[in-house]
Amino acid sequence: MQKILPLILLALFTAPFTTAADEIQFTLREPYGIMRHGIPVGELVTLPVAVPEGTSFRLVRDGKPVRAQFRNATPGQESDKWWLDFAGVLDPFETAAFTIQYGPDTQPGPERERGHVLSENEDAYSIANAPYIEWKVPRDLSGLLASVSYPPLEHLQQAEGLLLRDAQGNQHRMGGAGTKSRVLRQGPMAVGLRFEKSETAPELAGVSWTVDLVFPARVSWMEVDVRVDDPQQHVAALGWQLHLNLDPPTAKEPTLVDFGASRTVYGSLRPEWQMELRARPSLDIPWQVWRGKAGELRLMEAAPLKSAALAEGWAHVMDRRRCLALAVSEFSKQGDEQLTIDADGTLSAWRTFAAEVGQEKTMRSWFHFVTFPHQLGAATSPQSMQNPPVVRWGQP
Repeated sequence: MQKILPLILLALFTAPFTTAADEIQFTLREPYGIMRHGIPVGELVTLPVAVPEGTSFRLVRDGKPVRAQFRNATPGQESDKWWLDFAGVLDPFETAAFTIQYGPDTQPGPERERGHVLSENEDAYSIANAPYIEWKVPRDLSGLLASVSYPPLEHLQQAEGLLLRDAQGNQHRMGGAGTKSRVLRQGPMAVGLRFEKSETAPELAGVSWTVDLVFPARVSWMEVDVRVDDPQQHVAALGWQLHLNLDPPTAKEPTLVDFGASRTVYGSLRPEWQMELRARPSLDIPWQVWRGKAGELRLMEAAPLKSAALAEGWAHVMDRRRCLALAVSEFSKQGDEQLTIDADGTLSAWRTFAAEVGQEKTMRSWFHFVTFPHQLGAATSPQSMQNPPVVRWGQP
């Protein structure tokens, strides 16, 4: 499979700058010092007025058309909201200017011919980019992912998926009965799914949530954006659990782990061992990495005393054939965080919210499935997922 780069799903916007009825301008800036040659970009565009289904669109940079995917956010109806997906090319700290042209007099721009294909049945959604990778997502979101097939390898086993923890410490699986799902957009360059539910358990009275899953083409990763409305402050923490289908670890070939603290911390896990990144930004030591047998962990590395350097919140987990690169956005900025990795491939994350966090609670994660080693299989870094290019609407 070709080398692959991550998608950045940028913030939604509601008031784009227009120079004419059929043009919208924006700039894309690389803020972090990372070369982004072919990075997927996804954006929900709001036009000044609604346009009918079938309207022609074209994305232009430096006077040349850019291959892009435009999809109506309300298919079959006139709409002022359209999804835009394209592959951005930026050098470190570069800013590029783009124009969206649209209307009856616009010649349609080029679109990717091959890429993701969405299919569905009564039980699951399938997103395939044959012959490279296929994701299967339960329609009720139970377990988050049913399968990630990266022929000839299966990357996942069954796990809990997305999780809520209530104020009494009870754990609740997200999804299941009562979950509604729909397709946000689909095409060769990106597929987006949305899941929604209002919880019925007494401990979660008034809690409702929305989960968006985004699968960009040219890459083998998925973005998971969880947003919880909690007016009565019943939700104490958000989390997830996955179980990688790793080869059983041995003393000679242990499971390999990298953690993104304020520096990279790497280690190996023998059978029954764990490695854990704990971030407590309110403490004099804002992060610690622990390792050892479950229940017998010992401190392995820590931040300097009274350090202001927070943990970045990413990890690599590997056997000698598979690798998962994962990352969590805004790590340790909304409260305490914990990433735990077991030698058998069980992964979990928890974000415990600070008391001052308001009604909306969020957690955004990326799961990038590649082959071992990640330096060849991924051709990118978790920091690239966590630090998206910045969009600014208007003239350069």
